[in-house]
Amino acid sequence: MPWFKVDDALHSHPKARRAGLEAMGLWAIAGSHCMAYLTDGFVERWVVESWPNGPELAERLVDAGLWVSRWDTHRESRVVSGWEYCDWSQYQPMKADVEESRRRERERKAEWRESKKPQVKASDSICPSGTTEGTPGGSPGGSHSAPTRPNPIKKKEASEAFNDWWASYPRKVGKKAASTAFARALKDIDATSLIAAAKAYSRANTTTDPKYIALPTTWLNQGRWDEFSENATDPTELLRECWKTGSLGKVIELTGWQPPIFHHPEDPTVDKEIALRDHVRQVIDDNREELIMRLKEVS
Repeated sequence: MPWFKVDDALHSHPKARRAGLEAMGLWAIAGSHCMAYLTDGFVERWVVESWPNGPELAERLVDAGLWVSRWDTHRESRVVSGWEYCDWSQYQPMKADVEESRRRERERKAEWRESKKPQVKASDSICPSGTTEGTPGGSPGGSHSAPTRPNPIKKKEASEAFNDWWASYPRKVGKKAASTAFARALKDIDATSLIAAAKAYSRANTTTDPKYIALPTTWLNQGRWDEFSENATDPTELLRECWKTGSLGKVIELTGWQPPIFHHPEDPTVDKEIALRDHVRQVIDDNREELIMRLKEVS
């Protein structure tokens, strides 16, 4: 299990002092939540609201420069609001790194278990009837195909493609983790399209503060290249997809348009995600003509 790391100089850091003891308590609790669920430093609003005076304490963390607010953020086909740790990838392990470490550990254990299995000696094997002794499957001369080996050319091409993608992406943070996420993304999309999507995302954020641009690993892991595919800017289709998923993330990133603020229901029995989805759908219905016009301007 990954750990939420805390610097041993935190007790005297100006930002911690400015935020105050109560807010730093929320900071630590939310950090453990992020590591437990591998959110890459994103704290959904319901997590904060589950603690007394949570939103007020969260704003103290924002004022101190420890968190930034995230409203109507597109995450895993959902629109969610909350807060995000500043510089998370510089101090904490990212989801892609944790999953890669777990994968390697599983492989290591599998290899160890395989090595402990009894090995069958060649002298113990019995030649099947109709085969030639000493040759695999009775093939004349014992010829057989050589074992496959990694193709260095393909590795080189993937590395060059990632470098092109990295040069196109507008935020340069966590290159090693992004490289792993990029290789994983190539199973779902070709490198050319991935690079083109990164360039489109960069163009859509030319005036955006870098701290509000998605981390490279986050962008790749969430499959956000779909938001910038060739047909993603068709206004009618894009709005239909946004309405279906209850997400305005694509429209916001393409146009910079800011929707009305979503007010969480006070009734604790109301499902917040469903309420947010219905809110987004109503916003799309009420502003369809304006959104189509804005999308045409950037298409």
